[in-house]
Amino acid sequence: MNSTILEISERPDIKIQTVHSDLCCRYGVDLDVMRLDQIDEELSGNKWFKLKYNLIHAFENDYKRILSFGGYYSNHLHALAAAGKRFGFETIGVVRGEDPLKYGPTLQDISDYGMRLKYISRASYRDKTDSRLLSSLNAEFGDFYLVPEGGSNTLGVKGCKEIVSDLWEEPSRKPDYIVMGCGTGATLAGVVLGAQGRCKVFGISALKGAQYLHQNVLDLISGYSEYEGAEPFAFNNSWQIFHDYHFGGFAKLTPDLVRFMDAFSTATDLPIEPVYVGKALYAVHDLIREGIIPSGSRVLLIHTGGLQGVRGMEPLMQKLRTRFV
Repeated sequence: MNSTILEISERPDIKIQTVHSDLCCRYGVDLDVMRLDQIDEELSGNKWFKLKYNLIHAFENDYKRILSFGGYYSNHLHALAAAGKRFGFETIGVVRGEDPLKYGPTLQDISDYGMRLKYISRASYRDKTDSRLLSSLNAEFGDFYLVPEGGSNTLGVKGCKEIVSDLWEEPSRKPDYIVMGCGTGATLAGVVLGAQGRCKVFGISALKGAQYLHQNVLDLISGYSEYEGAEPFAFNNSWQIFHDYHFGGFAKLTPDLVRFMDAFSTATDLPIEPVYVGKALYAVHDLIREGIIPSGSRVLLIHTGGLQGVRGMEPLMQKLRTRFV
C-alpha cells in the first residue's frame, strides 16, 4: 500500500454523543449517537467502512479503474468519487435515469471529483448485475473493479463489522439496542456480525416493500463467513428489520417526518438527513412509545452520514414545512 491508501487502512476515531430528547427522558431511555458523519468530510459515514476494503483490494490487485452504480443523490457515488480523487483511481458512476439538464449538488460534486458518468434507463438499471450489461461497460471503459451499488458486498460487510468493534471496551456505554437505517443491508450485516449477539440490532428500512432485505442480510452474513472460512452464524434472534418507517419509499418525505427532524435537531443540535438517519431516529422514538424498546434501555443510533444529500432535498423539505399546521 502506498502512503495515501494507508489513510483508510486504520479504523478512525469515532465520537459517541449522548443526546437528550423529552420522550427518551420521560421513558428512562438513554440515547447515544455514533457520529460516523464526523469521520471524514468527503468519505462520510458508513461509506468509509463500506469502501475501505474494496479500495484496498483494488489497489493491491493493481486496478486503476473502479466502477459502481447509484442515483442522482447517491452518497455512495459521492464518496467513491472523492476516494478516487484522493487515492488516484479513475472512477466511473453508472447513474439511474437520463442525463439531467442541470446537475444538483451531489452530481456536481461527483463531476468535480473527476468521476465519469454514464446514464442508463431505469429498466436497464434494474438489470445492473446482468453479465451483458457489465460486458458492455467493460467494452466501453476497459477493465474495472466493480463495487456493487451502495458498496454492498463481502468486503463492504467486513468494513462495517469494524463500526462496532470497540463498543464493548467500555462496559458503562455498552448498548442494549443498536439502531440504524438500511438500504442494501450491508451495514446491518456488518454490525450484526460485530455485535455477536451481545445486544439487539434493529435495521430501519428506508425502502417501501423491502421485505427481501432480511434475506439480503442473511446472504451477506453467509458470504462473509465463507470468505473468512468460518461456520455461518446469523445471530437470528439478535436482529430485526422494521418496515413501517419508510414514509412513502426511498428518499420520500412527509410533513410529519420533516417536523420531527426539525424539532429534534433544534433540541439536540444534531445534524441529520432524511433518507436514513431521520427515519431511524423517528423509529427509535416510536419503538420506545410502543414498548419494543423498554424503559431503562441504552440505545445506540448509528449516524450513517449522508449529510451532503440534504442540499438536494432541502427544497422539498422547505415545501413540506409550509404544510405544518
